[in-house]
Amino acid sequence: MFDTSVDPAAIAQMCVFPISLAAYIPHWLTMIRNKSSEDVSLAAQVIWTFGSVLALVYPISMFLNNGVGLPIVMTASLNLVCAICTTILIAAYRRDEPMVELIEAAAGEAITNNHTSEQVLETISSLPSSEARRATSTGLAISDDIRAA
Repeated sequence: MFDTSVDPAAIAQMCVFPISLAAYIPHWLTMIRNKSSEDVSLAAQVIWTFGSVLALVYPISMFLNNGVGLPIVMTASLNLVCAICTTILIAAYRRDEPMVELIEAAAGEAITNNHTSEQVLETISSLPSSEARRATSTGLAISDDIRAA
């Protein structure tokens, strides 16, 4: 007859994706709701996505060479899809943020009018709070460039 027993390790592995999805969904909803990814590191997410690609290589190799590990292949593949979706969301909401243009304009004005970095940051801090917070972190890097110029 057929062996109808189910490997508990395979069941545990198949539970990984729903648990991971439960972790991704709040990230996605927050970025979509706020139309911003300011509090999420794009660099860290790209590294995580690259790690997900690498995490898929071994299970695929095991499955192709030995015919075992399909649950791991499925879980790693689905996690990679989630990581790619998250990376795309982060990048998409970064492009829509007009703060970069504002900061570049402020930096250009500061250089033209010989403003100090403190004056640039003062202008930036007069923006609404979320924009000021985002702009101030970018402005600090620009102020270092202005100081060097």
